Amino acid sequence: MNLGSTFLLKTAIEKHIWFAIHVQKDLAVILNFTTYNPDPTCTITRQEYPTLHHDSSVAYQHGKLLNKKQIEILEKHGILRFLNPLPKSVIKKIQQGAIASQFTPEKIKNVLAPPPKKAPPSKSN
Repeated sequence: MNLGSTFLLKTAIEKHIWFAIHVQKDLAVILNFTTYNPDPTCTITRQEYPTLHHDSSVAYQHGKLLNKKQIEILEKHGILRFLNPLPKSVIKKIQQGAIASQFTPEKIKNVLAPPPKKAPPSKSN
């Protein structure tokens, strides 16, 4: 799985498009598009990603954080088929929306925008 990979899942009841917005060697964040979403944080148009059948929202509340083993299992048994990858501009828009959305799980926000490190104490004279 690569950054921007999009795919359909074998076990999905509906044909939601899933995609990877963060990939490291042993960690991935995946989200999916949905038609109806009470969270208007990020809508992707067909012009931005022509693989969509209609303008769609990102379902941040359904985001998943996968470890290496889960990624391997998904790639081996869970993906029905890969689709056209997301353009870099769309990935960036979705990542920014994930940080802004009140529905994104904190564990995903922490991966995408880790809390700032504390500055070392200043030396007094």
